[in-house]
Amino acid sequence: MTMQLDDLQQHIEDGAIRAVRHPVLDITLYNYTAVCQYEARWCDTTRLCRGLVIRDNGEVVARPFPKFHNYEEHPAGHEAFSKPFIVTEKLDGSLGILYRSHDGWAIATRGSFTSEQAVKATGILRSSYAGFMPEEGLTYLFEILYPGNRVVVDYGEREDLVLIAVIDTASGRDLDGSFGWPGPKTRAYDLSCEPGDVVASLGLLDDGNSEGVVLRFDWPSSGPHFRVKLKLAEYKRLHKLVTGTSTKTVWEALALGSDMAELTDRVPDEFHVWLRECIAELRGRYEETDLRVRELFAQVVEEAGIEGDRKGFAEAAVRHAERAYLFRLYDGHSIEAMIWRELKPQYARPFSQRSEDNA
Repeated sequence: MTMQLDDLQQHIEDGAIRAVRHPVLDITLYNYTAVCQYEARWCDTTRLCRGLVIRDNGEVVARPFPKFHNYEEHPAGHEAFSKPFIVTEKLDGSLGILYRSHDGWAIATRGSFTSEQAVKATGILRSSYAGFMPEEGLTYLFEILYPGNRVVVDYGEREDLVLIAVIDTASGRDLDGSFGWPGPKTRAYDLSCEPGDVVASLGLLDDGNSEGVVLRFDWPSSGPHFRVKLKLAEYKRLHKLVTGTSTKTVWEALALGSDMAELTDRVPDEFHVWLRECIAELRGRYEETDLRVRELFAQVVEEAGIEGDRKGFAEAAVRHAERAYLFRLYDGHSIEAMIWRELKPQYARPFSQRSEDNA
C-alpha cells in the first residue's frame, strides 16, 4: 500500500496531522493532533493517521487501526450496529506499533519512535520475546503495560506487551489469530446481544480497575473494520480526576490565553463535547460582557458631553454598576482580565455533568 504524500502534507500544514521523523531511517510517523481532536477535523486521512508509518516513497510500513470513538457518539441507527461483532477487553496502557528499525524489530507509540513508552516497549520486546519473527505484510499492535505507564487501572508490577490486533497492512483489515506472537493476547468475550447491552450482559465489575471493552464490527465489507469503545462509568470518573480538567481549569486556560488544543490533548474522548461546550459558553459570555461594557462606555461619554474631562466623565460613570470597567476604558487600559475575573465559574466536572446520559 502507498499513500498520497501531498494529501498528508496538506493536513500537516492545516495543523490536523503531525509528522515525526525516525532518527535514523527514511520513515515518518503520522499522528492526528490535539487541534484535530478539538475541532473534530475527522476524515479518512486524519482517522488513518493514528501512528501510521510511511517510507519516503509513500510505502506504508505499519498501519494501525484508524481512530475510533465511543459507542454513544454514533447515532443509534448506524449501519454497523446491525452487523455481527466481537468484543475484546480494552486495556489501559499505550498503543504499541511494531516496525522494523535499523537495529531490529522495535515498537513505536502512536506519536513517537522514541517516547518513554516506545523505548520501554522495545526493551520488553527484545528481552522477553527475542525469538519472535513477525510475518511480512502484517502490522502487529500491542498494549504497552508497565507500572510507570499507569493511567487509571492498576496492573501491579506487570511489564508486558499484550497483542490487541494484527492488521493486514495493505488493506487495513483485521486478521484473526496471533501470527506467531508467543505472548499474551487481549481477552475476548463470547456473547450474543445488542451493542448497547454488552456491558450489562458481561456483568463487568465497575470498580475503576477496568476500562471497558472494544466492539469490532463485521462492517464495512472491505478496508478497516468499524470499532467503538464502551468505557465503564467509574473508569471515566477516575480518568477525569487524573486529568484534573474542570470548568475552572478551562476558565484559567482561556483567561491566560493558553492553547486550548493542549487542554484537549489531555482530556479523554468522552469529554470532548463537554469541553467544546464549556469553552463556547465562556467565550460567548466574555464577548457579551465586552460588547455591553463598550456600548455603555460610548453612552457615558456621550452623556458626559465633555470628552477628555475626567471629572465630567466620572460624574456620569459612577451611576453605573460597571464603573470600574468604564474608568479603565477611559484611561486607555485593557478590560480583558477584569472580564475573565468576573466570569470565574463554579467548579464542575465533565463526569458529573454528563453521567445521566451515559457520557
